[in-house]
Amino acid sequence: MKTLGGTSQVCSELTSLQHPIYLFCTIKVYFLVISIWHVLGYAVFMKIILLIFLVMGCSVGKPIRTIESVNLDKFLTKWYVIAGRLTYFEKGAHNAVEDYSWAENKEHIKINFYFNKDDYSGEVKSIPQKAWVYNTTSNAHWKVRPFWPLKLDYIILDIAEDYSWTAVGVPNQNYLWIMAKDWKMSDEKLQGIIKRLNNIDYSTKDIIRVPQKW
Repeated sequence: MKTLGGTSQVCSELTSLQHPIYLFCTIKVYFLVISIWHVLGYAVFMKIILLIFLVMGCSVGKPIRTIESVNLDKFLTKWYVIAGRLTYFEKGAHNAVEDYSWAENKEHIKINFYFNKDDYSGEVKSIPQKAWVYNTTSNAHWKVRPFWPLKLDYIILDIAEDYSWTAVGVPNQNYLWIMAKDWKMSDEKLQGIIKRLNNIDYSTKDIIRVPQKW
């Protein structure tokens, strides 16, 4: 008990702001962050910070029930993003589209996510990604890579029997995407999908509509 007490006291002293070692490490980290900021520029630096939080949001959480089985031949196609709880990078998205297709030799899935920024005629933003089917039994759990070396969880929560719509989420439920093969969806239809997600205990708070007009 004495040893543990002594260790605790030493740790307490080392983490004290008055301790020279702690001060040295804090100053060193501070200047390292400032150096990275200057090298990359403010915009790139902030995007990296936001991506770190996005990774934390996508990859941590309790196990979530996926759909039992996904037919990839039917799923790998063009989807219109109808509504959801979106990431920072999708802010102001209009006419958002998620397009899936096999890469050569089916080594991975190619994802092309694109939208008009802030308006239907706004600048086209494109975010190409790669995905791998993580659960090959159900095909409903993927790992998506926006850029190396990151791989984020992609969970297919629900899908229409005729594959006309689908709902995708992440383990900690921070994000949600409701997509359809037709860009027009009634509020009644959307509410029915939201009800289904509520029934599997996936959060549906703060869902917003993505403006679609083609």
